[in-house]
Amino acid sequence: AERRRPLPASLHLPASLVLVSVLSALSPTSALSTGASGGERITAPLSQSVPRFDSHLDVPPSSAVLTYLEINGWILSASDTTLLIDPILIGDLDFGIPSVYRGRKRVLPSSPEDGRRLIDSLPPLDGLLITQGWDDHAHVRTLRELRRRHPHLPIVAPPS
Repeated sequence: AERRRPLPASLHLPASLVLVSVLSALSPTSALSTGASGGERITAPLSQSVPRFDSHLDVPPSSAVLTYLEINGWILSASDTTLLIDPILIGDLDFGIPSVYRGRKRVLPSSPEDGRRLIDSLPPLDGLLITQGWDDHAHVRTLRELRRRHPHLPIVAPPS
């Protein structure tokens, strides 16, 4: 029987695609790993220190930078293109029924003010990819704020 290993904070992917950075969900006070070789780590609460995404600037042609943003969210930069994928940046995940369900983020800030600062700290975006229509992928509060701050951002999404 094959034993499953936990996913490390940074990975080297096969061929020419290299995973350069991953936002690690290790503790509520955060950890931002900015390099496959174990780069800089921010340990202040993210409400006081919004992460920087400098590793998404000037990505070498044969590489890619992939940063995990909790739940189903990612930022992918490759070949001079940066995509934001399924982000939940404003508030928590509640599927529109906060009295019944509330999925709190463990690392990224949850307050609307911190979420807006987080959106402002994102690298320049070339597109937004939504993989499905449920709130854990198409988070309404985040999408409204992104539309307000980036009205011309191209969006790719399924019909759902």
